[in-house]
Amino acid sequence: AMPVRHGTASPGRRMRPAGPFLALALVPLIADAAHALAATAPRASLAASLRVRDDLRTASSPAGVGACLRRHGQAANRVNQCDAMVRLGRMADLPGARDQATTVMDAIAAGGHAALTPRQAANVIWAQSRLGLRRDVDALLDAALSPAAPVRISPPELCMTLYALSCLSHLPPPRAAAALDAAVVELSPRLRNRNVALSLYALAVAPAPPEGSPSAADSRLAAALALAAEASARTRAMRVTDLSMAAWGLATFATTHDWRAEEAGVALLRAAEGALAGRHGHMAGRDAAQLLVACARLRHDEGRLVDLLAAKLLQLLPRGELGDADVVNALWGLARLGLCAAGWGGGAAGPG
Repeated sequence: AMPVRHGTASPGRRMRPAGPFLALALVPLIADAAHALAATAPRASLAASLRVRDDLRTASSPAGVGACLRRHGQAANRVNQCDAMVRLGRMADLPGARDQATTVMDAIAAGGHAALTPRQAANVIWAQSRLGLRRDVDALLDAALSPAAPVRISPPELCMTLYALSCLSHLPPPRAAAALDAAVVELSPRLRNRNVALSLYALAVAPAPPEGSPSAADSRLAAALALAAEASARTRAMRVTDLSMAAWGLATFATTHDWRAEEAGVALLRAAEGALAGRHGHMAGRDAAQLLVACARLRHDEGRLVDLLAAKLLQLLPRGELGDADVVNALWGLARLGLCAAGWGGGAAGPG
């Protein structure tokens, strides 16, 4: 083929066609342009999603959250939808939060729960527990525990999910329940402090299986969490609130399931005694009442803990800082320890 002549056409004369060589030369240019467009689309989508995120952060009401998602339309992706659910979960006490969350859950379901990351699914379950919703919980749990996810669920997210399920009184189907228990057992050596406390509390208040009897999986889960609780308690790094929640959960599960948990229970209660007697001794009425119940259920009357708790309750009662449930629980614990008739002190008998 003749080489292509470049230049300006003379008046009245048409340019000769460039022939196949120009077309071949354009191929890599067209390919580069296509790659550039493909790369630009995710960047544009990310920029739009970030704008939605920033807008959601300024929403001060459930209606504002809903208006933000409607305003951005298709630019609001599943990341934004999950963020909106978390935002609504934090607004659970405000009017309209449940209605807006229901609309967001419709959008999440339309996109497919399997597309969610474990963190997103866990956050949505938590938000629903705050809002009292029970939409697609099992599908969300499957996404949270998916073994195919590039990034697996983290210990805090797992404990948050376990706690949220207990708040919803939701009993997962057997396969999902087994996967949840296995994940907690696997990650239990990495659980500390608040995560342990939430998990033990959730274990204690979780609904019983249909047959009503504890399973071997429950016992394995409790044993794993007890070891994690004992390790956390011995570090002396747990806050009083977490010690109270963990001790109450452990003692309650041990009592209702006829399961022995003395070592971990004593470690938690001794850590609570040290925290209460030391400079970290600030304690709410609910914490004191829960610890008294734990002492009674674990038959723990050693050391100064019971006396310290009784003194704390006597301080809080005149200030109106004890709720009705706290008073009832505290009196039940003291009665089981045999201290009511002894003036909240002296030798304590075990529960009768």
